Amino acid sequence: MGNDIVTLVLRVLSSIGYEGDKQLFAKKFIWVCEKQALDLVVKKLPKHHQSAIYGALNEKILSEQSRAYLTTVLQSESYRNTLLLVFQQNLEDYMQTVAPSLSEEQATKTAQILKEYL
Repeated sequence: MGNDIVTLVLRVLSSIGYEGDKQLFAKKFIWVCEKQALDLVVKKLPKHHQSAIYGALNEKILSEQSRAYLTTVLQSESYRNTLLLVFQQNLEDYMQTVAPSLSEEQATKTAQILKEYL
């Protein structure tokens, strides 16, 4: 995902007063989104393509063929669109979880940040 998404996550974390390692949180949050999006896209493929991708993901060292196939999937419009949807849903879910603990000021600031990006 692009730097804009990382920046969005970092800004949201700052606005809600997150006290942990924001960079690490952002990295893990985006990794989870990427993993979920890939899984959703792969499940839409024919079974033999699913097997090829899951097999490639289990390789310790990717073969050229596996690398090329994964690159094709990860660069597809379907993956990018799915990733954006997964990211938005996960961010909404996270915000619903933390919303009850936010002050009015934090909630307003966070809403403004989200409006800029989404």
